[in-house]
Amino acid sequence: MTSKTQTKKSIEVNETNVKVTTKSKLKEEEAPSQYPREERRRPTLKKLEAKVYQFPDADVPMILKEFLSKKVIDIPELKRPEEINKVGGLRYCKFHRVLGHLQVNALS
Repeated sequence: MTSKTQTKKSIEVNETNVKVTTKSKLKEEEAPSQYPREERRRPTLKKLEAKVYQFPDADVPMILKEFLSKKVIDIPELKRPEEINKVGGLRYCKFHRVLGHLQVNALS
């Protein structure tokens, strides 16, 4: 009979705790934003159209022209160069440089 030597190997196990967080808990733990969600959103078209200004709509082209001459504002780049020959049309906005709405109705 042969004698068998038994060797025992020890395994070292390190135990660590794992924290599992659900989506709902993540939302609760989120750091508060500097700007609430309502403030970060752009106003809707309905809200912009409903806003009442201290001057009549008919004065908008004159006001924009004055701001442009005093370099208070800049005209944006031409968005649709193919429409350049239609600038004399009734629905051309000189401020936005696009067809689709009157300059009186320009919202920014």
